[in-house]
Amino acid sequence: MERLQTADRIEYIDMLKGAACLLMLIGHSMSFHFGHMGPANLAFLGLVCTAAPLFFFISGANIINFIAHYGGKRRMHEVRFYLSAAAALFFLSYCYSFNRMGLEMFQIFQGIAVCTAVTFLLVRTKIPAWAHLALVFVLYAIWMKHWRTVSAQLTPLRILDPAACVRETLRFVATFSYPVRALFIHFSLLPWVCYVLAGAVTFRSLRQRTGFPWTWAIFYAALPLIGFLSLGVRNLTQPLWLNNFADLLWRNTPLYFFTWFGLSGLLVIFADRWYAGSAAMTRPLFRRGWGVLEYCGRESFLFLIWHWLILTLVQILTGRIIHHLASNGASAVIHLSWILALTVTLLTLHHVARWGEAWRQRPKFAWEAGLTLCLGTLLSWFWYERERYTAMMIISFAPCLAFAYIYPVVRARLRGYFTVHNAPPAPGGDV
Repeated sequence: MERLQTADRIEYIDMLKGAACLLMLIGHSMSFHFGHMGPANLAFLGLVCTAAPLFFFISGANIINFIAHYGGKRRMHEVRFYLSAAAALFFLSYCYSFNRMGLEMFQIFQGIAVCTAVTFLLVRTKIPAWAHLALVFVLYAIWMKHWRTVSAQLTPLRILDPAACVRETLRFVATFSYPVRALFIHFSLLPWVCYVLAGAVTFRSLRQRTGFPWTWAIFYAALPLIGFLSLGVRNLTQPLWLNNFADLLWRNTPLYFFTWFGLSGLLVIFADRWYAGSAAMTRPLFRRGWGVLEYCGRESFLFLIWHWLILTLVQILTGRIIHHLASNGASAVIHLSWILALTVTLLTLHHVARWGEAWRQRPKFAWEAGLTLCLGTLLSWFWYERERYTAMMIISFAPCLAFAYIYPVVRARLRGYFTVHNAPPAPGGDV
């Protein structure tokens, strides 16, 4: 089947981003139930946690797609635009950092902003693909050296009950300087830029090939095996399961890094080869299902915020009941949280997106959204300082939604600002 694509979007990229969003929801839901998961559920959680690496990997593909359309155009100052948009994303998303009680470290939007900006600059050079991949493993080795220095200090945190583990882990994170946190902890530059850079290099290579990319497929298929073999390496003690908050913040241990890295690459390779878009499918059920994934991918920023609101409400309404049942042996009941949250999120996301589109049509949208973003963040900070975390979290969803609605407008205005309207057309026409 012929691959369906538009000037700015490729359907399988949206589909994989949408799949990553759905998997993130499942993983976030299950993380509420540490202490009630056996090996089967923990293995499932480890597999589901491929979501964020896949999202970052696909973000690298989007960089190449952007450069293909705007790189070298005399009508577009693409470097200034891209770096300005990344900076806007970084600072506007601080409201989300309040929502996640994570001011001490990068959250996902800040990680995406920094990692894509660095990757954008790197892939514009004439460095060959093998050198980029070598750089990926050098950067990961730097992160792993940091992880090995702190791994022993995480041991007493792992044995705490879930609430105490979160509290004490955040105190431990606060002992590091901000540059160290920005480089090594949670969605930090290292190792998350490794996924973005590898995704960009892989996607660029796939765009230049016509046959099946066997070399890439073998390379990515071998990585999970390397991850499992790393468990037998002497003097490399690493957790088998991600069953606590501390290990989630330093989760790119060799087992998981190489497994997630390999799975992300394989998913992109096979989607690039065989996914032709939901519109090309003849069966209505398949067309509808894959279309939902593509829609979630197109609305990924909104999804990442909205699903947390739904998860929070589900946890408030059902958390105690599910914890009680799980503590009495009904461990399968923990899946009820994400089933409920996923259902409600998918049923409401379209309406939330349409509400945002209607809001954008208002003449004073920029002022209203900006005021909501600023005042909501200040109110979140007020309750955060008073350790009223539930109130802080609920209030912070208003500025978070304002951020999701206003960022595309800011990006569009930056695109217009860095477009040279009176320049002659670039050779080969413009996009």
